[in-house]
Amino acid sequence: MILFETSQLVGRRASPPVGNRATDPLSQLRRALVGRRVLVVEDEFLTADDIALVFARLAVEYIGPAQSLQRAMELLESCGRLDGAVLDINMQGEMVFPLADALRKRGVPFVFATGYNPDVIPERYRDVPICLKPIDPLKLVQALFLDSVGNPGLPTK
Repeated sequence: MILFETSQLVGRRASPPVGNRATDPLSQLRRALVGRRVLVVEDEFLTADDIALVFARLAVEYIGPAQSLQRAMELLESCGRLDGAVLDINMQGEMVFPLADALRKRGVPFVFATGYNPDVIPERYRDVPICLKPIDPLKLVQALFLDSVGNPGLPTK
């Protein structure tokens, strides 16, 4: 478990982590993730804004938000390299699974961010991490990146 407050990731008025910037957990996580590119597919403005803020604080390039499945597919085709994606399951009445299929074919890891019961997710996606709304930004980052970067030198509990 990463030992820093979620408010450090999302709080617009949160103070920076106290201590040595070279060794504090947030700085270490930022160094591990800098330059990563993430597609965000979310039709709720406030949720998309919170996700954007989290990624900006971690020096992760945020692509989107795509507010429809069609726009998400267009961004996927035009954005180049992707290191991950955050997918709301229901995009204005359309389910996001065709995009999930395309991401999987490209080998791009993704996380479902949803308020839906996990039972609506098809069996083929049972291995995909789910972040239930309201989204905990720390859990979102962990679900999307920590497996791919390993433990970026962060203290664990």
